[in-house]
Amino acid sequence: DMNYKAPVYKFKTAEDAVAAASRYGHALKDTEPNLRDNKDVVMAAVRKTGYALGYASESLRDDREVVETAVKQDWWALQLASERLRRDRKVFTSVSPIEKR
Repeated sequence: DMNYKAPVYKFKTAEDAVAAASRYGHALKDTEPNLRDNKDVVMAAVRKTGYALGYASESLRDDREVVETAVKQDWWALQLASERLRRDRKVFTSVSPIEKR
């Protein structure tokens, strides 16, 4: 299709992506796709905005540290985690605001 325009990614290096994501977590959506599989970039994003987990690679949505960080920031980010981690009681209890007994 002659009208198709390839996406333009604002952040093409890990350094630029980490800097942007540290200020605005949703900047992860504007990074090169390969950087969405870079744990440092994704961690910077989910520390700021847990919901940025939705822009992370499938493998990082299945990474316990990334998911727990995202969910601590925004409880709703749990729905964006891999099915395996959504079912994992340890993830739930590690980030639950309810006092552990």
